[in-house]
Amino acid sequence: TANIESGDFDIGAEGLNGDGEFIMKIRRVLPDFLAQTGDTRVTLNLRDFPNDTQASSTLGPFTITSGTQKIDTRARARSISLKVSNTSTSQFWRLGTFRIDYQPDGRR
Repeated sequence: TANIESGDFDIGAEGLNGDGEFIMKIRRVLPDFLAQTGDTRVTLNLRDFPNDTQASSTLGPFTITSGTQKIDTRARARSISLKVSNTSTSQFWRLGTFRIDYQPDGRR
């Protein structure tokens, strides 16, 4: 089996890079696979504080088939990382560009 996980990302105020000041409200994820054989799992790792050694919570795993158009979520976090993994050894996927529908949802 295989998996890959992105680094953490966050959002900032207008004109500023992400600095972790704002909480994100994540509504949906649009998976994009350039090639996919079998099912794939997508997990969102949510962090509330930058020094957390592990995710404060996870959302998923969501099973993605070749016909999956979107993943609807109701998540809030200061930063997020995305993990993509196989469900068995006979599967294959090649990532495209995932899109995440999010917006600022308050300050801490």
